[in-house]
Amino acid sequence: MKKKRKAKISRNGKLLRNRRTYERRLSVIEKPNFPKLFARYLAIGLCMAMILGYVGTKIAVAYYRVVAQKEFGEITPNLGNEIVQDYTESAQIGRSQEHVMSLWKAQVRARLNGQRACGYESCLYEISTKERFVEQKSVVNISIFEEQNGENPVFRVFECEWNVMQEALSDYKKLYKECGPEVGIDELPYLVLKDAYIKGGEFVPGEVRLVMGDRGTKVIKKYDYTPDDKTGYQYVEYSDNELTGSVGWFIEPTDDVEYELIDTYMKNEGDEENKWNYDSGVLTEMWTTFWGIQMFHTESVSIDNGEKYMLVWARDANLWDTYGVFILVAYGVLLLLILLGALVTAYINYMKRLTYYQLDTYRRETTNAMAHDLKTPLMAISGYAENLRNNVHGEKRVHYADQIVEHVEYMNDMIENILELVKVEGVRQVSEKSLVDLKILSEAILKKYEILVTDKKLNVSVNGVCEIEAHKAGMEQVLENLIGNAIKYAPADTEIHIQMNETVYEIRNKMCGELQMPVEQLLKPFVKGDNSRNEQRGTGIGLTIVKNIVDMHEFELTLQCEEQEFVVGIWF
Repeated sequence: MKKKRKAKISRNGKLLRNRRTYERRLSVIEKPNFPKLFARYLAIGLCMAMILGYVGTKIAVAYYRVVAQKEFGEITPNLGNEIVQDYTESAQIGRSQEHVMSLWKAQVRARLNGQRACGYESCLYEISTKERFVEQKSVVNISIFEEQNGENPVFRVFECEWNVMQEALSDYKKLYKECGPEVGIDELPYLVLKDAYIKGGEFVPGEVRLVMGDRGTKVIKKYDYTPDDKTGYQYVEYSDNELTGSVGWFIEPTDDVEYELIDTYMKNEGDEENKWNYDSGVLTEMWTTFWGIQMFHTESVSIDNGEKYMLVWARDANLWDTYGVFILVAYGVLLLLILLGALVTAYINYMKRLTYYQLDTYRRETTNAMAHDLKTPLMAISGYAENLRNNVHGEKRVHYADQIVEHVEYMNDMIENILELVKVEGVRQVSEKSLVDLKILSEAILKKYEILVTDKKLNVSVNGVCEIEAHKAGMEQVLENLIGNAIKYAPADTEIHIQMNETVYEIRNKMCGELQMPVEQLLKPFVKGDNSRNEQRGTGIGLTIVKNIVDMHEFELTLQCEEQEFVVGIWF
């Protein structure tokens, strides 16, 4: 029972779906809605943009990770060896172990600060105490020749706490910003150190000058940081061989470094006992993130005095931090392209659907009007034929026959006009043109209507001269429709003015009564000025044919109706 019920429901559902599909196919085309189309294509575009943006981001991040790992691998083997070499050089120069360690500490910090400028966190730990021995820190560094052996001079780096020279450095930084990027190197400010006092790996500045230009020709301000107690300090004075001519630093002034990466890494390495078990050698690890990769390197550093240290350094290679502005610009451009693409696609689709909608509306209106216009004479013919067959009012047999012939002729004219309309609607451009004299053509057409003009006592005037390049048969049909309508619909004892020149052909005539619709509606097929389907003075297709032929010639047709005067013009 359950299976049969399920089968019945399935058949009913299928029939219902088929019926809905059939009804949807038979339904008229709906008028398109541009906002809805735009919203639909925008939603599709945004979904595609999200997918494209995500895939593109992942590809860019993957490539960025490869480059970052390559750079990390190139720098990693050197830093530990350089730190060991720094100690060896410091031991050769130092007068005591304390002096050596002070010199080495300054040199190592300079190297760590140099790594920080490249985006790395670096730190040197004492394995015995598990404390940081040397860490990155904001200092001012100077370089001095300690000794010179042949062609390989030895430079030593000495450091000074940032806050000692805070006033000079702040003034320099402010003046540097005021100069702007367009200032040349000869016009930039510089800090010049005239002398210094050195103790171990540290120094205290003496006289510092803030000057403009690399030659220091213009002194802006002088600062004196000479220590009150000079005991134990070595005095050095600026010269080309001993002291650099300017004070430089490896990093911008900041607070003490926060080791976010290194601290996180150390906490994730396991228990306290295993954290410091790096005697076995070098360890390099990498953790991937959404925007890049976090790289960690640890190695044991053994110096000549037998002490062992652990070098830890890390880098968060983050694509967003490095190229965030470019990523935003790329996403912005992508969003703009999506908006433009959605707008253009929606507009094209809207115009296409609107054309289909207008064609469907035109077809339905034309079919309805044609059916209504054919129905009236067919009913009359049927009635007259019925009277003839039943011999009703025998004395009116001739009248009935005449009425049948008249209605048949009307229907024949309508069918011929419909066929002519179909013919001209299929043509978009005139292929054969010749010189057509519109005045001669107008006078020839007026001779055809000479009897009707005389009967209605119309006064028709033709003024001006106009010769154009056009299809002669087509223009003859246009003028015959326009002149015929003017004569047919003009009241008796009125005037019809036909005026022409090189730019316009115009016909003016009076009207019987008021026009019951907008004048533009007369260009539609089967539309009559009196809005009546009962009179057979015209089929309502003439102006539609005129409009199509005029458009084929790329001319312009205008209609005006003011104060019971109808004006039709063809502009060349």
